[in-house]
Amino acid sequence: MITSVAVLGSGLMGSGIAQTAAAAGFRTVVYDVVPLALDKSLAAVARSLAKFVEKGQYTVAQRDEVLSRLEFNPNLAAAAKADLIIEAVTEDLAVKNELWRSLDGIAPPSTIFASNTSSLPIAAMAAATRRPDRFVGLHFFNPVPLMPLVEVVRAVGTSRETVEAAFAFARQLSKEPVAARDTPGFIVNLLLVPYILDGIRAVERGVASTHDMTPVAAWWKNEAATVDDYFFQLKCAARRLDYETVTAKLFEPAVNGRRRWRPEIDSEEVFLWHLGIPAERAGDFLDLFRSTRFEREAFWKFLGLSGRVYPKPTPRFVQRVLEKANESASVFSVQLFQDWLATAGVMSKDPAADRINLPGTIGPQNWSYVSPLSLEELATWPGNRGILELNKRTGRA
Repeated sequence: MITSVAVLGSGLMGSGIAQTAAAAGFRTVVYDVVPLALDKSLAAVARSLAKFVEKGQYTVAQRDEVLSRLEFNPNLAAAAKADLIIEAVTEDLAVKNELWRSLDGIAPPSTIFASNTSSLPIAAMAAATRRPDRFVGLHFFNPVPLMPLVEVVRAVGTSRETVEAAFAFARQLSKEPVAARDTPGFIVNLLLVPYILDGIRAVERGVASTHDMTPVAAWWKNEAATVDDYFFQLKCAARRLDYETVTAKLFEPAVNGRRRWRPEIDSEEVFLWHLGIPAERAGDFLDLFRSTRFEREAFWKFLGLSGRVYPKPTPRFVQRVLEKANESASVFSVQLFQDWLATAGVMSKDPAADRINLPGTIGPQNWSYVSPLSLEELATWPGNRGILELNKRTGRA
């Protein structure tokens, strides 16, 4: 029976798992080799619990009870005493296995080992221990206190009793456990990665824009050459970088969850200097810089436009986007039709304001659009001539 829990790693996922376990009544030890990281983890959990109090989901007394069940300790021996040890350190098999080998020698034989990995083989970690029958995957999703799904991953050597204990534990956390085989990506990522790749291939073939869910004018103005703030926070947590310090150096303040690069971050050398990581270890961060910092300039060139890159979308810019789309294998969509009307001045508002199928919305009118012109007006609309000429030039009419 599981009565105590230890969480290895005090990053975003580790802190969330620890908070959730403590909230479910488990005495929980959070282990990290960096004491400062433990201090930040405690502060993060306290902030999270404060939000629950503000929303009326916890009382102050309940918050204090959760915090009282948490112990933040840089001593691995303290974590080894738990009935269940959940690993949530960086996604590096060598790092994980070194930790498992150390724990395997000091933890009681009855202790269950679990990894929160999202992609690495559970069997490869279990093989580093002398308890493959008591090794299981427990893959939580972020933010852990809110996301109900937990993938329970059974490796080839995992016993039925261990799987049952993992399921019972997840249910005690008020989660929805699902059984997954020890295959790359388990369930969710197995479905997600091909979906993302299909999207990339669609862009490569010209079937759709990377921002098809957002009107091109709104994307250019609000999203182009920006970085998703939450995504960057996750990257910093994975590398144990101080998110607040790094973002203050690299970005303007976040607006609607997006961060725009500071003007002075204008080269890879400057970027790496502020990031504080050598180039040979900053591959993923460099990829992010290269794909976003000069996105506007690259897209401007792709459209065949010259001169100054305007931060606000002009009618000529939108027209060139539509022409590029029509030169590919794509078809006119609701978005393109809407953008054509905006370009011709028929729509009095920003296309983004009239968009029905905004990202993340679900409803009976999703993927629909009420034209400001009647069918009779559309038949004689002067803009039709421009569309016809465009289709003729690109061999579509």
